[in-house]
Amino acid sequence: MAPMTVHLHNGSPARPRRAPAIFLAIILFASLAGLCGCPKTTARRQAVQPPASSTVSLRAEVKRLKEENRVLRQKGTSAQMRAAVYFMTQTPTEMFLQPVVVTLPAGQKQPDAALRALIAGPPAGSPLKAVLPKTTKVLGVTTQGGVARADFSSQIKTLNVGSRGEALAVAAIANTLIKFPDIERVQILIDGRGTETLAGHVDISQPLSRNDTVVMLPAAGTAGTAGMPGGTAKAPTGGQAGQTTQPGR
Repeated sequence: MAPMTVHLHNGSPARPRRAPAIFLAIILFASLAGLCGCPKTTARRQAVQPPASSTVSLRAEVKRLKEENRVLRQKGTSAQMRAAVYFMTQTPTEMFLQPVVVTLPAGQKQPDAALRALIAGPPAGSPLKAVLPKTTKVLGVTTQGGVARADFSSQIKTLNVGSRGEALAVAAIANTLIKFPDIERVQILIDGRGTETLAGHVDISQPLSRNDTVVMLPAAGTAGTAGMPGGTAKAPTGGQAGQTTQPGR
């Protein structure tokens, strides 16, 4: 039997309809593009996000240190508290914060002492880097309603970094103080007054919460803190150095 030919009203044969096939081809191409993604963008996103296990470990460490310091506080001012201070580490693609646990000098206001240890920087020979200018002075920390007002001298604004470096500096201040039992947020002041930014990139006009997205813990099995077995933090005050211990325990 000969194939049937469909004719239009004017007698011409009908052309095959190709629109559905073209539409399906476009959908298939878009689906493949979505699955593949942009390699550079995907790699960048993965590079700047710390592993989920790090975030879980950090939260557990915050809870443990808060409880430990609460118990130590009940024992009186002679008891030495511990605090985690944060310094900068760098991967091939991005910069992060890494915690170093220090024992603070007894008999001092602990949040102030923790910030002094943060400004003093990591131990000599450490691969980590300080996030704040060493000339910065801590003018005092007061806490009310869960908000700590951390007052620094104007030297803190000599911070000469880009947006990522400034974000790390701000997070290091907030994360260091929020490990204390009565502190949930941190307001950064300069010479007793609020400020919009430290180096022109990050808004600090409002109290800050803890930021775990910029923190990376040392790899499992690394000796000591950040590869510094037996290291000591530089003395924040009076020649007393805080002993470092391994974070996450």
